[in-house]
Amino acid sequence: MTLTYEEAIKKLESKWWEGKTAKEIIDFQLYEERLCCPFDIFHKAMGEAFGRPVFTHEFANQKALQEEYESKRQYDGLLPSVKRVLGDREIPVIAVNPETGHITDWSEEVHRNKSV
Repeated sequence: MTLTYEEAIKKLESKWWEGKTAKEIIDFQLYEERLCCPFDIFHKAMGEAFGRPVFTHEFANQKALQEEYESKRQYDGLLPSVKRVLGDREIPVIAVNPETGHITDWSEEVHRNKSV
């Protein structure tokens, strides 16, 4: 389903998500190309329905989220989900030790071993 811009604005203005369960929000919004509710509402509903944190980069691959929601795909972790979004581009992986402030670049290790 794809609403027109004007239809999406009307849907947003109606505050249709109020009083809806996470599943009800996702049943509509996950299959609509235009965002028709505040992103924080949609993001929270996704986390509740999926039973895991849904990272913001995952929203760039709507089809993968739909497949996971429909139990056609299992969540395979943070790194694979980033790779689906970035494709063959290299992924910078930087870690900061909160106690020392030391910065470690894990990018080469990730690309060599294909995992963290």
